[in-house]
Amino acid sequence: QQTADSRQQTADSRQQTADSRQQTADSRQQTADLTEHLLGVSLLSDSPNQFDVPDIDLETLDYNERYALLKAEFLKQTAKMPWADLQTYYARGNVIVVAPKLDLVDVAVQLGLDNTAQFEAWIKAGEIAPAQDSDAQAWHDDGATLWVTVAAPWVLVQQREEA
Repeated sequence: QQTADSRQQTADSRQQTADSRQQTADSRQQTADLTEHLLGVSLLSDSPNQFDVPDIDLETLDYNERYALLKAEFLKQTAKMPWADLQTYYARGNVIVVAPKLDLVDVAVQLGLDNTAQFEAWIKAGEIAPAQDSDAQAWHDDGATLWVTVAAPWVLVQQREEA
């Protein structure tokens, strides 16, 4: 009986691992699709001129390794974009505004690391929030170009003062 229970636990564990990998693959595909649409760059391309999301199970990495990997990937996915190209994502409720004083890439990394405490602090301080109608209208009226990074399903945007 113990052997049968042990085999069942092993089978259950393998299924959980397979499910986790599938969720990671699905998330990676969502990010790739959205980034390709927004930036015109395919994340999953075999072309040496474009970048690729590594096939790594983040759960096997320690915090510093995950942080470094996520930062490198989000840096590659960050660009300036006209607001007109982002309005569809705003309409879906997927646009998050990041205060100019924060590092946009670090916010994406913390999202990827599921750092709830940090996000609660930023929200409480008013440093990140969903885009509001007034933001969208102002960006539309100004023909704004924003810094953008994708942390699917979220599109993080930041308006910086030009020097």
